[in-house]
Amino acid sequence: MMDQLTVSLFGSLIVDFNGQPITHFRSDKVRALLAYLVLEANKPHQRWTLAGLLWPEVGDKHARESLRTTLYQLRQALDGAAPNLSHQLLTVNRQTVRFNTDADVAVQSDVIAFRTLLAACETHEHS
Repeated sequence: MMDQLTVSLFGSLIVDFNGQPITHFRSDKVRALLAYLVLEANKPHQRWTLAGLLWPEVGDKHARESLRTTLYQLRQALDGAAPNLSHQLLTVNRQTVRFNTDADVAVQSDVIAFRTLLAACETHEHS
């Protein structure tokens, strides 16, 4: 059976892995980064763009350092649910960060499901 990560974004962020809650997110920035990466999955995001998005009020150097710390904390939270889960879901290098939904983990999100249904409604012929 394939492992499953469920990310509920409507209302408060709720994350679980195989039905077990993941609650050890150290800050709202960690939760915000996860939410953004899930919603914008399968494409690389420039680290400087993510840093500017999450810390627009500080200088570039401080924002990049904060992103590095936040990525570390996100990895810790995911790996707390299952060893190496973060390595399956996140591809991180010096320039980019990518959330992988094509990993050996099924990823479900209420917002993504809503978007899919909305797109189906928009393309459906109405009589």
